[in-house]
Amino acid sequence: MSTRVLLILTTGLLVSGCSTPMPAIVGYRTDGTGVYPSARATTQWNEESGRHIIWKTRLPQYGHGGPVVVGDRIFVTAEPHTLLCVDTASGKILWRRDCNVFDLFPPDTGPQLKKTWATYLDMQAKRSRFRSDMGELKRLHEEKPESTDLANRIEELTQEKGFWDEEVKRLWKILNTEYKGFRGAMWGQLQGYACITPVTDGEHVYVKYGTGVAACYTVNGRQPWATRVEFDAQCTIASSPLLVDGKLIIHRKKRSGKSGVRDGAYTVGALDTRTGEALWETPSLPVPDWGSGTDLVLRPGGVSVVLTISGEVIRVSDGEILARKAWGDRPKSAAGPVTDGRIIVFPDDSDGGKPSGIIRAVTLKEDNGSITVVPLWNTTIRPPGNDKRHRAVFSSPVIHNGRVYAMEEHPVLWILDAATGKVLSETRFEEALKKRIMMWAPVTLAGNTLFAFSQKPGAGLAIDVSGNTPRLVSINPMESCESPAVFMGNRMIVRAKHSLYCIGRQ
Repeated sequence: MSTRVLLILTTGLLVSGCSTPMPAIVGYRTDGTGVYPSARATTQWNEESGRHIIWKTRLPQYGHGGPVVVGDRIFVTAEPHTLLCVDTASGKILWRRDCNVFDLFPPDTGPQLKKTWATYLDMQAKRSRFRSDMGELKRLHEEKPESTDLANRIEELTQEKGFWDEEVKRLWKILNTEYKGFRGAMWGQLQGYACITPVTDGEHVYVKYGTGVAACYTVNGRQPWATRVEFDAQCTIASSPLLVDGKLIIHRKKRSGKSGVRDGAYTVGALDTRTGEALWETPSLPVPDWGSGTDLVLRPGGVSVVLTISGEVIRVSDGEILARKAWGDRPKSAAGPVTDGRIIVFPDDSDGGKPSGIIRAVTLKEDNGSITVVPLWNTTIRPPGNDKRHRAVFSSPVIHNGRVYAMEEHPVLWILDAATGKVLSETRFEEALKKRIMMWAPVTLAGNTLFAFSQKPGAGLAIDVSGNTPRLVSINPMESCESPAVFMGNRMIVRAKHSLYCIGRQ
């Protein structure tokens, strides 16, 4: 079936050297596709020996947003509201900018709330350290149950933790009273306030944090504007902002649901990139059960539209919803849609509550300004035999050369025919890994190598997909990672939980 669906983002490859022409817009997975046809990154590296790790920079806080490379600079976020600019050659942090939402509050309440929140975050960090220390002490006490010193230290920590728990509750109540809806980041450090990927046009960098703020910076760190938006640490904060036609497209939370997302509601809104002024906002939309993933920008019939994680087609010029339910009545994706410019693929979470998942494909048909979602195929992926585990594709897939590459979280790599949805191969890596592993990071394809990163335990997998059967090339232990790799020629940039890596041959 022919289609006039085209990516608005210029499909491009980042290569070494700041004089290389860059895509007009650089954001989530560079141009949104996660495909780097000419990249030739190394497939093996070693954290302990430093082999093929050109540099590694410890960042001031954890984070899960993807890196954005523009010339000789990398932009990446850190919790809870920090934008960092890093030198591509050395890994040196050139500048950092914090955008605290309480700086945008009235002067009679903002400074005190800012101080209270800083104390709250410090308390949370102490609680996290206590949990880690307590776990280690309990393990040691199991080995030496006769040790009174260990027993006494466990009792001391238990009392201290109780104090910090009460302090966190007290501070939370103060903040929630003055800032309605305030709460901690969903699932602790598995998500956060700053898990978005920034987006840039090469002159300005745009961010949106779950704390309730969106901001614009120049590439040199000046801030032309910052504006209040809805607090969103429990809804669709993982959806990165989009930049199109002079507008910054963001999600705005309207209602939290169960577990923060299920049965919740959000809107899509547009801000003027020059001023931060709100231009339009859609009516309330249903949040997919997992609420993550990033929308797509498409151009059917020459009209700029956004295709959302919940299945709406929204015209960028005025926010009008032109079509709905691209993914059915109740999508459950954590990955979001992806396109190769011809078809659009969306990994759904389950099939009627069964331990399986669905990968859907659609296209958009434009006729005299009217846009219709045309279903192409649905493919159910099921576990083998009596395996009853959850079979979810949390990792955004890629489409290349007529194939869809989708990584299940356990992990299993599914390769589908992009035209028909037929399963071409199903490759399981659990036996090779010898442990359960959680694959949440969006995959990327560099040349003929698929790179996948795990959240638990941390590792980078390099998989050769040049032949009919995928081949696991290497397993590279490293920090926990939930963000996609991006590439600069023969170098790979990875934002792990606590650090930024540049991986490649010297």
